[in-house]
Amino acid sequence: MSNYPKMTITYAGHDMIADKKPLIFTKVVLGDGQLAPGQRIEELTAPIAARMEVPLSFGQKQSNGQVKLRFSISNAALDEGFFVREVTVYAK
Repeated sequence: MSNYPKMTITYAGHDMIADKKPLIFTKVVLGDGQLAPGQRIEELTAPIAARMEVPLSFGQKQSNGQVKLRFSISNAALDEGFFVREVTVYAK
């Protein structure tokens, strides 16, 4: 099982949180993009190089203002492997 560092919330994500409506996490998109010089994660509205979309299998609110999400990845449908450098979580 992979563990990734703390996620960075984009400006669009902060806007959704500021609306004070319940967030419904919908999917995860994995990619292999890398930030260009001067590019900031907070300003992104989509993955830099999306490679795979996966459904969420579990979501649980934590007591510290965080959410634990779980999803499973299979490479069975891939024609070519890639290094997962981007984990993009979508919500509505």
